[in-house]
Amino acid sequence: MKLIDINKSYGSLAVLKNFSLEFEENKICCLLGPSGCGKTTILNIISSLVEYEGIVKRERGNISYIFQDQRLLPNLTVEKNLEYVLLSTGMNKSERMEKIDKVLALMELKDKKKSYPYQLSGGMLQRTAMARAFIYPSNLLLMDEPFKGLDISLKKRLIDEFLKLWSRDKRTVVFVTHDIDEALLIADRIVLLSDKAEIILDEKVNQSHNNRNLNSDNLIKIRKSIYKNFV
Repeated sequence: MKLIDINKSYGSLAVLKNFSLEFEENKICCLLGPSGCGKTTILNIISSLVEYEGIVKRERGNISYIFQDQRLLPNLTVEKNLEYVLLSTGMNKSERMEKIDKVLALMELKDKKKSYPYQLSGGMLQRTAMARAFIYPSNLLLMDEPFKGLDISLKKRLIDEFLKLWSRDKRTVVFVTHDIDEALLIADRIVLLSDKAEIILDEKVNQSHNNRNLNSDNLIKIRKSIYKNFV
């Protein structure tokens, strides 16, 4: 997927100016940068949620989107929220239930499938949103700060569960955050943006996702490079 000479303004505010970036297929690319630098706007342009000038080149196929807020349907159970996104796929009822049960088991939510969103904790809501995004047949996943506001232990657990899902069903991921630790734990590549949405660092993380250690020499080196350019 490629973004070529993208321009986007909101009134007199220019958010993106001649912005170009290429994403590698079936890899996790993190857009890291301060709040308000255009990260979410880039996701919304990729998903055609906003108008823009420029070119977006990507393979045909569906897009899954994990928003900052879970956007679950409050009148549907966990199971029905997941089934809702499968209704247009042509799967029969049995196939849908089998797929739902598998992803809920992986996310440790099978005993919550008859629960409504208001009955779930914040972490359960986030896992449900992830399950819904992965269960939908797409080749591109967009993630907009999905771990924002979670405590450290819960965040680490959700990151581990996200990576389990991704390793079983790899797809291209564009992941937005301003949290350096999240980027180091998840990304295959970190693109650091300035407050004016200029690319100031483009770093590959050549390390397996399994048991990444933030204190490893490789990640410490990348962290230092990010701090040098970002902080």
